[in-house]
Amino acid sequence: METLMSHNPSHRSSLCSFHYLRRDSIISHFLLISTSIFLVILSCLVFLDAFGVFQLHPLLRLGYLSFSSMPKQSAVVEEGCDYSNGRWVYDEDYQGLHYKEDCPFLDPGFRCQQNGRKDLDYQKWRWQPFGCDLP
Repeated sequence: METLMSHNPSHRSSLCSFHYLRRDSIISHFLLISTSIFLVILSCLVFLDAFGVFQLHPLLRLGYLSFSSMPKQSAVVEEGCDYSNGRWVYDEDYQGLHYKEDCPFLDPGFRCQQNGRKDLDYQKWRWQPFGCDLP
C-alpha cells in the first residue's frame, strides 16, 4: 500500500504543494510581523516627537532629509501666542544669546562647560511655541 501512495502522482503533487504553501506562509508571516514591528516603532517615535520627549532631527540627518534643507518659516510673532506651550527644537543656524556660565543666578547643574562638556551643540536648541514663531 505504501508503494501505491508513493507512486500516486496526485499524492506527490499534494505533498509538493503543501511544502510550497508552508514556505509561502512562513514568508508572509515574517513580512507581516516585521512590518507590524516597524509601524509600532515609527508610531512610538512620532508620538514621542509630538510631545517633545524625543527629537527626530538626529534621525533625519542619517537619510536624505536634513534640517538645513528644510524651508525656514518666517519669524513673525503673532498676538495672542501662548509662549509657554511649545517644545525645544534643534536649529543649526541659531546664534542664541551669549551664554555666560559665571552668572550668579545659573544653577551649577547648568554650567555645562564647567562640568566638563566639550561641545557647544547644546547652544543650538531654541524654544518653539506651537502655532507661532519667535523672532
